[in-house]
Amino acid sequence: ATGKDQPPDPQSVVLGDGIAVDLVVEPGKRIVIAHVCPPHFQLCITLVPSAAGTLLHWQQTFADASVAQAIRHIVEPANEQNLDRLSAELWSSNGALA
Repeated sequence: ATGKDQPPDPQSVVLGDGIAVDLVVEPGKRIVIAHVCPPHFQLCITLVPSAAGTLLHWQQTFADASVAQAIRHIVEPANEQNLDRLSAELWSSNGALA
């Protein structure tokens, strides 16, 4: 994509555990991760300024609803752990969440 209002093109990334993702990062705005190997899903994390600081919106959409339901017992606690780690990192980096 081109132009200042267009999101950047996705970058293909292989994570340490061999999982391939397409990644789009718009600093201060959003992160989009497309999990390109099973289970296929897209995660969109959007940052929204607010009077109290920054709101984080987390939307994860699976390509197959039956797969999403089958692994829900794994995904929900894993996402909670990821958000807890992010919160802890923000607290340790900034001394407080804004």
